[in-house]
Amino acid sequence: MLKPVVLVVDDDPVSLGLTRHLVEGVGYVFQSARSVADALRIAARTPPDVAIVDLVLGEDNGLDLVRRWRVEQRFPVLIVSARGEPIDRVIGLEVGADDYLVKPVEPRELQLRLRIALERSRPSQRSLEHPGSWAIGSCLFDAARRAIRIDGADIALTTAEHRLIELLVRNANQVLTRDRIMDAVQQRERFNASDRSVDMLVNRLRRKVLADDFSIQSIRGAGYMLCGAITRVA
Repeated sequence: MLKPVVLVVDDDPVSLGLTRHLVEGVGYVFQSARSVADALRIAARTPPDVAIVDLVLGEDNGLDLVRRWRVEQRFPVLIVSARGEPIDRVIGLEVGADDYLVKPVEPRELQLRLRIALERSRPSQRSLEHPGSWAIGSCLFDAARRAIRIDGADIALTTAEHRLIELLVRNANQVLTRDRIMDAVQQRERFNASDRSVDMLVNRLRRKVLADDFSIQSIRGAGYMLCGAITRVA
């Protein structure tokens, strides 16, 4: 089995050295980039299995890189930054990061978060056995490819977005509670029922899949429901 490749985007050589030690310590392959341009070039040539991105990259902004990757790529992205204010976390997750950790990071926690990100990005056994494709109004959702096609164009989904839309599709026109959503995306370590992380995830998905013939409805006091004509096509 090939070892997972971790691309670390950081302009601090000391931080890169420490992260390399942690990444290689659990048997992963370490790659590095010190700028957004370098990171884009490396990932375009050979996409990593997971990426770690700092927000401050000299004159570059790590958020710009995360936004770009969320459009062009499908591997998990972890933000690891010294910026630890709640608004920084919210913005990082909002633009599409799969996780957000604040420096200095406890070494074993970073290794664990990497492993979790890799496990989430792999198709579940159920999806491998019955991946399926569904027509959702005028859109096509392909569970195996982790993408949704709108007007002939593929829209890449993050791991959490993919798990959410698959849950909604398999339970179309049924109300799903926040707990059910949290269990499905397997992110209870980052979500809790009192914050707005679930709402942020749903809203992010809504923006990606704008359509007139179906919608993700908020059911006050209950949860969310995918409303529309859903047909399995494969």
